[in-house]
Amino acid sequence: MTARARANARVLYVTDGFAPFVIGGMQSYARRQLETLADAGYDLTSLSPSEPDAPLPWRNIALGWPGRSLLAKLDPWRYVRDLKRYSERVARIADELRPDVIYSEGPLLHTYLHRADRPARTIFNPHGLEMFQRKGSLKDDVKSWPLRGIVADHARRADVVACLSDSGQLNHILQDRIGVPPGRIAVLPNAAPETVAAPRNGQSGKRRFLFVGRDEPRKALPLLTAAFRNMPDAELDIVGANGPTGGNIRFRGEVRDRARIRQFYADADFLVAPSHAEGMPTVVLEAFAAALPVIATDVGANADLVQSGTTGFLIPRADRAALENAVHQAMHMPDTDYARLSANCLEMARTRFSAQQAGDRLLTLLDGLPGMDKSD
Repeated sequence: MTARARANARVLYVTDGFAPFVIGGMQSYARRQLETLADAGYDLTSLSPSEPDAPLPWRNIALGWPGRSLLAKLDPWRYVRDLKRYSERVARIADELRPDVIYSEGPLLHTYLHRADRPARTIFNPHGLEMFQRKGSLKDDVKSWPLRGIVADHARRADVVACLSDSGQLNHILQDRIGVPPGRIAVLPNAAPETVAAPRNGQSGKRRFLFVGRDEPRKALPLLTAAFRNMPDAELDIVGANGPTGGNIRFRGEVRDRARIRQFYADADFLVAPSHAEGMPTVVLEAFAAALPVIATDVGANADLVQSGTTGFLIPRADRAALENAVHQAMHMPDTDYARLSANCLEMARTRFSAQQAGDRLLTLLDGLPGMDKSD
């Protein structure tokens, strides 16, 4: 598509926030996509609950999230109702802006998708579909069930459904459990950040392990700490959570400084991602960009990234024995084998999951939508 055509094509990008103003893997993904669309020259407007505190190279409209009462916290359907109320505001803005395409990062289009007349093409990105995965506790599983209906409804009504992976568990959820035809699924994977210059060489038996993530049940921190307490020779840094530091486990708390986070990756020898449920974790791609092999559970799109013996170890979810075995193998792997894994991770980040490739996929999708070519 020509630059003139993109400048005449109106894109409305709806999100619950984007980095660095909101922290999270989904928010980093949204920021990268917004920058790609802005750099490509689209007439771009984003909708988010709050106004970023720094200038942006595109227009942003802050809508504000629906207010909540204290009693609302006891309602398991509260978040679904908030999503629907927020979608009413999104629909009103869409009526004013009259975009050619609306891209929704999450289920934020309920009102618009339920209209008989929808002039804009719609793209829905459900990201990790964690509400259809087991999260590690019955309480959290039950709390996520109300979300299944609104996510499935979005997926069935949107013109295009974005998926992080072209195979595996996420595609299975979309096609087999929700019923989205393959022809309406577009693969838009996550991307690695800028890579380091060279692969690593590790010291067998002295390798350090790193966890980066929030302290929530699906991240499986209790399983992780129990495994490492049973392996006192394996050192673990936990970034993003607080806890009792002692022995071979160090809790580093929440870290927002990206330079400091990069240093944690640089100081480690393996990333450990033992999650019960995931999409395509940003932390795994950040590890690859740092030439850091990964131990991860076979959930979400992890199998697209982590292959045992190639980029790390892929293990079953909720299996402490398998986690301990992988850590043991990682500690005692010969240095030449470790260096090969490190080189493979770096190559994966630079080729299959580069920011350039991810951006090209997004632009190819938008440029190819009916009605987007406005050269005349």
